[in-house]
Amino acid sequence: MSLTLTEEQVELRSVLRDFFTKRCDEDAVRQHLTSTDGYDATAWKQLNEQIGALSLAVPEDLGGAGFGYLELGIVLEESGRALYSAPLLSTALAIEAVIQSRDTAAMAEYLPRLASGEPATIAFVESPGHWAVTDIETRAEATSDGWILSGRKCHVIAAQQSSVILVSAKTDQSVSVFAVDATAPGLSITPTPTVDQTRRQAHIAFDRTPARLVGSLSSGSSIVRHTLDAAAIFLAAEQVGGASRALDLAVEYSKTRVQYGRSIGSFQALKHLCADSLAEIETARSAVYDGLRALQDRAPDLSPAAASAKIFCSEVFVSTARNCIQIHGAIGFTWEHSAHLYFKRATSAHVLFGTPAWHRQRLADLLDTFRDRTVSADTSADTPEEAEFRAQARKWLAENLVGEFAEHPSVGSADDGEHWELRLAWEKKLSAAGWLGLTWPAEYGGRGLPLSYEIIFSEESARAGAPYRVGVHGQDLFGPTLLMHGTPAQKKRFLPAILAVEEFWGQGFSEPEAGSDLASLRTRARLEGDEWVIDGQKIWMTLGHHADWMYVLCRTDPQAPRHKGISLLVIPAHQPGVEVRPIRNMAGEADFCEVFFNGARTAADCVIGPVNEGWRVAMSALQVERGSLLMPVQFGFEREIDEALEIARTASVPDSLRDRLIDAWVAVRLMRATNLRTIAEVRQGVTPGSQATTSKLFASVQHQRLLDLAVELLAETGTVAGPDYELHPLVRASLHSRAETIYGGSSQVQRNIISERLLGMPREAQSR
Repeated sequence: MSLTLTEEQVELRSVLRDFFTKRCDEDAVRQHLTSTDGYDATAWKQLNEQIGALSLAVPEDLGGAGFGYLELGIVLEESGRALYSAPLLSTALAIEAVIQSRDTAAMAEYLPRLASGEPATIAFVESPGHWAVTDIETRAEATSDGWILSGRKCHVIAAQQSSVILVSAKTDQSVSVFAVDATAPGLSITPTPTVDQTRRQAHIAFDRTPARLVGSLSSGSSIVRHTLDAAAIFLAAEQVGGASRALDLAVEYSKTRVQYGRSIGSFQALKHLCADSLAEIETARSAVYDGLRALQDRAPDLSPAAASAKIFCSEVFVSTARNCIQIHGAIGFTWEHSAHLYFKRATSAHVLFGTPAWHRQRLADLLDTFRDRTVSADTSADTPEEAEFRAQARKWLAENLVGEFAEHPSVGSADDGEHWELRLAWEKKLSAAGWLGLTWPAEYGGRGLPLSYEIIFSEESARAGAPYRVGVHGQDLFGPTLLMHGTPAQKKRFLPAILAVEEFWGQGFSEPEAGSDLASLRTRARLEGDEWVIDGQKIWMTLGHHADWMYVLCRTDPQAPRHKGISLLVIPAHQPGVEVRPIRNMAGEADFCEVFFNGARTAADCVIGPVNEGWRVAMSALQVERGSLLMPVQFGFEREIDEALEIARTASVPDSLRDRLIDAWVAVRLMRATNLRTIAEVRQGVTPGSQATTSKLFASVQHQRLLDLAVELLAETGTVAGPDYELHPLVRASLHSRAETIYGGSSQVQRNIISERLLGMPREAQSR
């Protein structure tokens, strides 16, 4: 299953958004907080008869529409956005339990009814917070007339609204699942008032209540476990919808509320709060899509995917709803405003079907046996030609990643020169075999393939543990920029040499007084005859001491406004007017440099794009940097979390540290899911969604937290340095990670961009 939406699925979302807006607006939600049924039966009928909401993931031969879980996830997300109070979630779970039973007769009896909208629910828990199969005490007894149940269940959602209840119970042999009619004798349903009035609950008692066995006597444990995994994923979809709406409410209010003479949405503190919420919501959506993928494929990682989704989405919904109240101020604390409805739904959903703490413990147990060490790729979308290419790449990598290359798996990154000669040798091997510049035109040394092929090779290289390329700044940053903005002569001159690994490039953007604020740069270039003469200073040029050429932002018209009069020049590095001084970073390594231009020269035609329009060219280069460089780097995060897990397995780790470790594992997993979403969108030829912009912010912050935790796990071992300041790999990585929230646009600047460009919040007031 692809982790992105097709045109049909986008249309389904639009239809559902329109339906819930018209039929289940805030007035309707409030009307049913205390109504007898708790929901609008007419709207429920329309949702199922006209849209077929519950039938989407049910096979056609069993009375459904035969689509998939992603479609059902869209329904649940939109229902969560609307705080929909009908028994949608509970019925979807009852359907899932029946399907998982593989009981032909039960499926034929129940699925057509439930898929058409007959309400149902599941009753598995008997004591608050105890969701394990081993906690089940309700008894099932076989009689001459069939099965009867005795016992109790608590906090059953939509029990009083349901016609059919799927119940877990113990037999003499094992745990089994039974279907109980809501009108059966011996069944008593006691509604319980709830804090979240949009979702009804009840306690249920069984006193020799007739029941129908669903599945085999021995299949109950697997049905319960699978259905609880589905419950975590389905509820997570609801939570994403609710969080999205809570954020929208906060942003909309911030634009109109005026304090101190301007809208509060222009206050940086609120903008950053909302930007963080959007980054978390997009990551939560990735968690849901990943869970739905595992459910659709009945994948072996279903339980880790479900636990990850429930942990992350629960926390995100609560924090976003809390922020919504905070941004609204006093009005958000009133009964009349809807903010409290989302907060109450968030806090109740937080504990439903297992608290995050319960799922962290469950995930910790799973990780003792579940090993997810291989970088996975979504191969379901491969065309036959792409599948053949993937097989060729995998075969070539297996045959060539031997010897020294195999002894240093995944060595290096875009920001360091570790094992430079080894990585250089690997890159020359890639070049000779035609694996570089796959999407570049053949006339410049590439193969002219679609972007999907580049993505496939990157995935397979990461999976195989290939060394990180040393020419990444030419191939992944400058090269694409030149392809977009360069002249034919410039492309012919520079691109073949980049792919032949003959020339290396350095990026000259930042200056001592112009970091994230590039428009304040001072390096100047003036045209003298047929040459540009450059004077100024650049700083933080990664691997600049290896550069043969530099692409440098210069001010070519000092009289023009800040963002005008800037040009992107390419300058030869090996000349008297260029001085490169390595700078030692906090790990003691000299992987970036400061560069001084003192009368440096380059040809008049070495301007990329039009003169004085370098800002536009530079922005496209930064977009490339924030996208292409992050994907392969994040694959390395998975190896680091595995190392941290191994340390934890051999040490006595307190629960608080264990929980942080589980959260780090979840974050790394969701970074990968987010990357796969973006990759899927690129492969479909659609503009990537918001997650493509927010992923850098999320990943950089979470990677720092992961490595801080890893260093803490090392304890005193992490305080020791070897000869020549040799550091433990995790300590070294932790020190390097401090730059991740700075380069490519600091996290603070990224939050401004996200809040203004994605959320439409006002710009900050300019000082006079």
